[in-house]
Amino acid sequence: MNSFDMAAETAKRHFLPAAEGAPYFNCAESVLLAGAETLGLVSDAVPRIATAFGGGLSRQGHVCGALTGGLMVIGLAEGRSKNTESRDPSYQAGEELQRRFRAAHGALTCRELTGCDLSTREGQDRFKATNQNDQCCLFVAMAATTAVELVNKPHS
Repeated sequence: MNSFDMAAETAKRHFLPAAEGAPYFNCAESVLLAGAETLGLVSDAVPRIATAFGGGLSRQGHVCGALTGGLMVIGLAEGRSKNTESRDPSYQAGEELQRRFRAAHGALTCRELTGCDLSTREGQDRFKATNQNDQCCLFVAMAATTAVELVNKPHS
């Protein structure tokens, strides 16, 4: 299994509950965990950094949490640690992730992708009733795979 497939499987494993009512990581946490594991970065801080990004920025329906998790993976690999370093590698990979995500799924926001307003109890109930978790699992796998692919791509 290559690192791209491994990232997708790891992200899905973190995202999907093992059993009904079992705890699981949200979309952003799952993608970041998978990417960090693929990059060999293990830290309790990794899922914590991504927690508030789930559900389109704290259930507000904005940018998809899987996508933000992917952007964080890119930041781990391509981000800068000094203000004198270039942002370009991170920005270029981030732009490409967003382009591919939109091309594959038609939107970048949680609310557009799921059709649910997760900021309300009704929206959360609708999310569960319409089994949106299965759809989101596709977003999680794609974001993890693409982010890992982009950070493993040779730089030009």
